[in-house]
Amino acid sequence: MTASDAQGTQHFRGERQYRNIGRDAQGLVKTAVWQITRLSEESTALRPEETRREGFAFSWPQGVQELTVQARLTYRITPAAQPVVMQEESHRLAR
Repeated sequence: MTASDAQGTQHFRGERQYRNIGRDAQGLVKTAVWQITRLSEESTALRPEETRREGFAFSWPQGVQELTVQARLTYRITPAAQPVVMQEESHRLAR
């Protein structure tokens, strides 16, 4: 999520990352799906059909009358893959 003024200056940037962290039978972290026997407690990935609402807070910059807030949801099938944009929204906010 970003918040930028009319000149394109970015005043805020925030992100959330959700990751599947798999472990094998010995409890070692694994990335190959055929080696994973369970998800780790540190896994933050969404479960099937799960939705989450995220919030970001930022201070309105002095002297700025209007901001464009942009949010983007991307998906990577593997950590090395290029992200695919799944959804993107942009809204203008006025002080």
